[in-house]
Amino acid sequence: MRTRSLPFAFAVALLAAAPLVPRLTPGWPRGWNTLLPLLAGGLLLVVALVRVASPARPRMGDLLVVGAFTLYALYTGNGISVASADNVATRRIASQLLTRGTLDLARDPPYPEQFHWAAVTIKGRVLPAFPMGIGLLQVPYAAVALAGSHGSITPSLVTRWEKHFAALLTVASVAIFFLAVARSFGMRAAWGTAGVLALATSLPSCAAQSMWSSTGELFCTSLALFFLLPREESPRSPAAAGAAMAGAFLCRPTALVSLLVLGAFSWREGRRATLRYGLAASLGIAAILLWQLHVFGNALGAYGTMDTGPGIWGGSIPSSFAGTLVSPSRGILVWHPWLVLLPFAATNVSAGFRRDCWRVSFAVLVLTWLVVSLFSRWWGGGCLGPRYFTGVAPFLALLTAPLWTLSSRPMRTVFIAAVAFASATQLLAAYNPKVAEWSFDVNVDDHPRILWSIRDSQLAAAWWPSWKVSDAYRSTLPRFPGRLDGSLPGSVDDPADGATVVGPLRVRGWARAPGEDLDVKLFLDGAIVAAPIRRVPRLDVQAAIPSLGDCSRAGWECVLEPSADGGSREERELTAVFFTRDGRAHAYPVRHVTWRTSSLTSSEGSAVSHPTPLPLPRTSGR
Repeated sequence: MRTRSLPFAFAVALLAAAPLVPRLTPGWPRGWNTLLPLLAGGLLLVVALVRVASPARPRMGDLLVVGAFTLYALYTGNGISVASADNVATRRIASQLLTRGTLDLARDPPYPEQFHWAAVTIKGRVLPAFPMGIGLLQVPYAAVALAGSHGSITPSLVTRWEKHFAALLTVASVAIFFLAVARSFGMRAAWGTAGVLALATSLPSCAAQSMWSSTGELFCTSLALFFLLPREESPRSPAAAGAAMAGAFLCRPTALVSLLVLGAFSWREGRRATLRYGLAASLGIAAILLWQLHVFGNALGAYGTMDTGPGIWGGSIPSSFAGTLVSPSRGILVWHPWLVLLPFAATNVSAGFRRDCWRVSFAVLVLTWLVVSLFSRWWGGGCLGPRYFTGVAPFLALLTAPLWTLSSRPMRTVFIAAVAFASATQLLAAYNPKVAEWSFDVNVDDHPRILWSIRDSQLAAAWWPSWKVSDAYRSTLPRFPGRLDGSLPGSVDDPADGATVVGPLRVRGWARAPGEDLDVKLFLDGAIVAAPIRRVPRLDVQAAIPSLGDCSRAGWECVLEPSADGGSREERELTAVFFTRDGRAHAYPVRHVTWRTSSLTSSEGSAVSHPTPLPLPRTSGR
């Protein structure tokens, strides 16, 4: 960047860094949602006017600064926090390290216990349950932020830091990716692929909005490509690329897919380059495993232990493998339709290095799709679109490099239209709060069948201004009277979530409050089960929770018989609801069961009835 560009870059950097000082931006991100885009548009207009008025071409440094600031404006201009409760613990790592020199989150301010799944307690310490790489990347940023806040830390300030840091790190990732592609593929491909990465992948709605583990993986992967892709002015740095991918592993363990594929790619430069890459990556990962062993008592850390536990893996074939591709709410081909044109890219990529690079990117896409499809919750829980592909987004963008030089005008038009649709979808998802609320409005984790709906999809919530959950979908949910009380004790012991059952479906559990056995009703796919429920003793529960009193009838059992013809393999939703005599009710989390049956009968007749729906219980809030 030329010296004359530095004042311009410095002024833009100060403007982008203003949220670091809460006194200067007390309402951030609210209040900036119109200011930032207007400022970005003004800067672009100035650059355009300079280019028209001056015979000289605009300086590349100025264009990069303007482009980076425009992205920053788009990422933060929605004026809302689109964060995840999974990150509640991770977002506090940096401030705890800087102010207290510890990872223990039990210190003041207290860790919010309602987000218990985001942290684990080990030897009296409260530690993040999710990967800590993104939190460690935030340490330099948090050091500056603490100076801006005079050392005071509040939950609202931590939320502000998370959004601001995520946006800045994502912009940096795009800029690094641009520089890496420019020297290997040329400026035209660099602008095109960087545009796809910045706008037409899940960066605007996921990486730039919250400190997801994939946000850190994205940054480290972009760095690795920067060090590994060839450049004329200096040799490659395979060791630095290997170290960067070790950092990606610390941010998200599934980065091993990209790490191994890039290792194979480095082989084209010879054994020495591969050895340097592999040695740096291996030493980095070994150091990470030893550190996690010291901190968590397990080399895999809390997240690795959780991901190797029961119920995490075992995606249903073919629904999960198809869903990750074409689900209206989570399908990558639906949210990123430009991927459908990859066969044309494959036929237009030139031989040599560029073909090898394209093949490597395609291998990362396919392997990531296979890994994501094996997750039990392949849809990613409460998020916007197919977030599991965020960390490998640089490879997805690289796949489009040949498409920017297509000679066929119709095909080029279709490609640009697909990229424009994906970009508009991402910005609508980031700017419309209804899209972020969709996961909870439809309760996607309990009712994943909604992932195949078009009318009630997250994509429809993004594009339909007056969208709301349809009455048709609501009618399929369990409806029961009573005041919701989540504190009522009870459980469904069998079947386990994700179980496959052939033959009779046996359901059992317990439900008892102090001084009273709770009534139990079962719902299968939203319809109440009419088969009799038998009460049984549960002395084990009485021994474990003496305050419940007499548990001679606390247990319950129910057997559902399949039809005589055996039926077909189906995925069913089983819900147990517990009731007290005074009208309170607690719906136990849905159990998803694959049951080989087509209709249900019992010895006393039909096991499932469809009564007139009762009104949904009212609650005081969300």
